[in-house]
Amino acid sequence: MNFIVHYDIAALILTATILVHYYLKDRIYTKTSGMFRLLIWIHLVACLFDLGTAVMINNAGFLPNWLQYLLNVIYCIAVYGRTPIYLGYLVCVTKGINTKWDKRDHITVWGLLLIEMIIIVTTPVTGFVFSFDSAGQYHHGPMFDVLYGITIFYYLVAAVRTVKYRATLKKTQVTTVHIYTAMNIVAILVEMISNHFLVAQFVASLAILLIYFSLENPEDYSDKKLAVFNRDGLVLRLTGMVDKKKGFRIMGVPVQGLKYLNDTIGVDNNVLLLKEIAEFFCHIGGVKNVFHVSNFGFAIIYKNDVFAEDCLIDAIRQRFEKPFYLNNMEISLEAPMAVVHYPEDAETIENLIDLLDYAMNEAAHGEDHVIVRANEDLLNKKRREGQVLRAMKTALREQTFQVFYQPIYSVEEKRYTAAEALIRMPNTEIGFIGPDEFIPIAEKNGMILEIGEFVFRTVCEFMVKEQIWEKGIENIHVNLSVVQCMQEKLAQNFLDIMEGYELPCSRINLEVTETAAVVSSECLSANMNKLVANGVRFALDDYGTGFSNATSLIEYPYNTIKIDKGVVWAAMENENAMKVLTHSVAMIKSLDMNIVAEGVETLEQANELTNMGCDYFQGYYYSKPVNAEDFVSLLDKNCA
Repeated sequence: MNFIVHYDIAALILTATILVHYYLKDRIYTKTSGMFRLLIWIHLVACLFDLGTAVMINNAGFLPNWLQYLLNVIYCIAVYGRTPIYLGYLVCVTKGINTKWDKRDHITVWGLLLIEMIIIVTTPVTGFVFSFDSAGQYHHGPMFDVLYGITIFYYLVAAVRTVKYRATLKKTQVTTVHIYTAMNIVAILVEMISNHFLVAQFVASLAILLIYFSLENPEDYSDKKLAVFNRDGLVLRLTGMVDKKKGFRIMGVPVQGLKYLNDTIGVDNNVLLLKEIAEFFCHIGGVKNVFHVSNFGFAIIYKNDVFAEDCLIDAIRQRFEKPFYLNNMEISLEAPMAVVHYPEDAETIENLIDLLDYAMNEAAHGEDHVIVRANEDLLNKKRREGQVLRAMKTALREQTFQVFYQPIYSVEEKRYTAAEALIRMPNTEIGFIGPDEFIPIAEKNGMILEIGEFVFRTVCEFMVKEQIWEKGIENIHVNLSVVQCMQEKLAQNFLDIMEGYELPCSRINLEVTETAAVVSSECLSANMNKLVANGVRFALDDYGTGFSNATSLIEYPYNTIKIDKGVVWAAMENENAMKVLTHSVAMIKSLDMNIVAEGVETLEQANELTNMGCDYFQGYYYSKPVNAEDFVSLLDKNCA
């Protein structure tokens, strides 16, 4: 028998190239990648020994029979062991990185392999797969085609499994697996028909190359721009580390200051700055331990050691105390830190990631230079947030949220002429939950859109039902969250709701915080212009806090400015604060805008603010927020 070995040579070269490329790339090692590496190596052995045994068979009698038997046994073990390894790899891919193999998986992958190995290893005695005569001539044994049949069976099982678990794979990955299966089956059939034509190893090499670029592509878990691993890479790395049950720590660093630099230095320069930051983290933590987990957030994995943690913290603090330089620009940034320990703080990958995200968010909004650690207090806070979230979902589903109204008093007309709508959640199983607690959670989890629309619909329905303007209320103020202000269809949605209730647009005054204006300037501006054109009014809420400045008053079509209660109270206690408030009121009045002073709790405060020129008052001195029924009763008394 004379074998044609050209395709084996090509297969050997191609497989070696894949291996070199594989190990040159930075990658994260998991059970799945481990099975793929095993697949490549065993395929390399198959290519090498297929070529070697073919050359020896072509030169019969060159080697003693016992050595020919040994080399062919090794070849058969590699060739017929490759397919179960491939199926095992596919089981890992379809099971997911966090799922253990069950008994059925082990039997499917390794059951027939054991039978194959027994047949192959005993062949020198039984002649089941191959034999050599006294002249050194090679002959196929009676079980030769049986092994081919088992291999085809493995590929068919792989194809069926791919169809069954296709939801866990991308469309391109499903296609790749089917092509891999089809290519190898065709190659086996070709070799079964033409024994001398060795194409199976070359086709398998092409198929493995296809798998490599489709399923094992390191770019799937790498951030190419920053040359570090991404969030998916963190999940992969944690999977391998948690499987080993050894302690480690994760430090999250939500870099502060970059978010507001896009408009100043441009997106491209921002990426360059991020890359410099990533390089610094790689320098102190090692390139394989750094992950870009959010827009401006990084995570570093390090060993479970107090000294290592202290060194990392000191290095980060020292670097961020100095400015970064980019194109002759000096840029100062902050690096709050959050630390999570495994297994003390969390024992599963999902909980580790969840806790890291939570701790980083706390660090980003916490005090400077305070490191957030995933201690019992933080875990309790996280649990409380989960309870509040579930309570909100129940309140939305069962429509138990309530809208309260706090009257706004007109200095000129000496009566209530408006009111602010305020969302309230009734007592739940975990006790009272105030809006200061549940609204930020709703914003973070996207529920604020549903809650905001519920409030707006409730207000519209209430005003029309009670004909509230007949009781002296000219309009009701409704708060807009930051998330709502970012919705492109906000204006049209609100106009449709008001039209559905046949409510004049002039009866609504929407309150916007300056923070919302900064975050969603273009979108908010478009929505405001559309709503104002239809008669809706706007108020700037919480003036005197956050980003308050005169530019915002000019840029947006506000009708009313609401001075934050903190500013009002401070002015009553501090002479300089009083000067600031007095000048602010004068400036706002010069722009022909109305002023609502919030937090008015005493007659003395009301008199002082009246003398300054404030138009409206809102606070406990006039009324606390009350439910709809009590608000109507209050107005009836006011009108009597």
